[in-house]
Amino acid sequence: MIKVVANLMIKPECIDDAIALYDPFIDLTRAEDGCRSYELFQGMEDPCAFTFIEEWETQEDCDKHLQSPNFLAILPQEMAMQQEGTALVVNLLHKIK
Repeated sequence: MIKVVANLMIKPECIDDAIALYDPFIDLTRAEDGCRSYELFQGMEDPCAFTFIEEWETQEDCDKHLQSPNFLAILPQEMAMQQEGTALVVNLLHKIK
């Protein structure tokens, strides 16, 4: 099992647009082979802070997701909504116990 935690900062004026963009994307992603869980969280103290927490059966499943038409289609819009000077931070984790 692979766990992914991806953090990004959305421009304040783009929060509603980001949520609207991610809503159907999340549903499509959850239907992908190997997706055990795919959730989006928003910061309670900073509503511009978005965190995806994903769980994939294998690294191969996760890699396929990153090349899926669904994922590639939203990248330009996501990049346009991301705050300048910030980077998408992705941590890939595997369970120890």
